[in-house]
Amino acid sequence: AFLYMFAESEKVKDMKLEGEKKVVRIACVGDSITYGATSENKNRNYPAYLQEMLGLDYYVFNAGISGYSIVKTDQYAYSKTPEYNQAKNFKPDVVLFALGTNDANPTPSQAYKDWDNAANDRTNRFNQSANELLDSFIEINPDVQIIMLLPTALFKVGKDEWNAEAWNANLDKHVTPLLKKIAEERKLQTVDLHAWSLENKEVFVDGL
Repeated sequence: AFLYMFAESEKVKDMKLEGEKKVVRIACVGDSITYGATSENKNRNYPAYLQEMLGLDYYVFNAGISGYSIVKTDQYAYSKTPEYNQAKNFKPDVVLFALGTNDANPTPSQAYKDWDNAANDRTNRFNQSANELLDSFIEINPDVQIIMLLPTALFKVGKDEWNAEAWNANLDKHVTPLLKKIAEERKLQTVDLHAWSLENKEVFVDGL
């Protein structure tokens, strides 16, 4: 009845509504840092803060999942996850690409992450997999804006169970330069989370 009353109003009849309101869809693609794994409140992660900052003209989707990497042949490859399919089905206008940290993880249980073992051919596998991930979003939306987030540093905490020194070495020597090169070749905007993390160590409560 409320809507009918206004529909019968002469003022409403004379109005002309033009244009279309578009909500910008942002997919945050990443690992535990995107997911917010160590947050006391799982809703207090960077995509949640980003949503608050941007407001109702934007829809921010958290497609982060802990422990997953870029290289598609890895046991825990991002391309094998439901989150990846959800991010594609979301058909984003913007992709914040924050993967790569776990590709540098020097864990002995995943020997295929040994960058210095030529048999792993990890550099080529990384390049191919990263480009395929990026291309998959372009195939869905040719106008998608992709922003490359360079991985944060890792820090020694307590017993340093993460082996921060070796992990950082792989990031600095292999992963970050490759991501920078891909971003440069594709003319993607980059955000240097590494430099930011060095000034904000307090947010990395477990070093990672």
